[in-house]
Amino acid sequence: MLSCFFTNGHGQTKIAGKSILFQKLKIFKTMSNENKASMDWANITHETKLKALAMRWLDLISEHKIEEICEMTAPDWRMHGGPMGLSVGPEGVHELFRTIGPVRQHWTIEEIIAEGDKVVIRAMNTCYQDSFFGVPSHGRLQRFSAMFMHRIVDGKIAETWRNADDLGRLLQLGMRIKTGNPGPNFDSSFGTDSSGTWPSTGLKLSSREREC
Repeated sequence: MLSCFFTNGHGQTKIAGKSILFQKLKIFKTMSNENKASMDWANITHETKLKALAMRWLDLISEHKIEEICEMTAPDWRMHGGPMGLSVGPEGVHELFRTIGPVRQHWTIEEIIAEGDKVVIRAMNTCYQDSFFGVPSHGRLQRFSAMFMHRIVDGKIAETWRNADDLGRLLQLGMRIKTGNPGPNFDSSFGTDSSGTWPSTGLKLSSREREC
């Protein structure tokens, strides 16, 4: 059974539909860990378990609770669409957060779908971060959308695929499209050079933004 969530425009997540499945999932998300551990899992559908796990994962990302994320991560976990060269398993989670660096963020779930051993979340991120890919934010609030697909094995996240609007976020920070050759450092440079160009993409930081 496929199901979805949607936001009401005020930062609150509502559940579409009135089925028992939706109500169980909403209740599960607000339960304490002690109550979750003692509940009757036999009466909860497989898809609901996957959704609850994925929702919890995104909540922990928002709260920056790395060790709790590691507890729900399989030893051979891999991430696709994130930083290159991440280690597998919980060590990769630690490397991911070290790469991200300090950030205040909140994820709002807009849709969630589960089938088989996979669950997909479409969400909106609102954050404050000093810089992104070396581009300073100058205190700007940043908003971008992303999709995550998890493969779940034995109640653990074994694999994660990420697809996010990183380009849109860079444009919010003042980057501009620059035509022509992207430069000799393609695939290797993540910061701007002396002219304000982000060499790996050909994006250019406007002079107004560089002077802020």
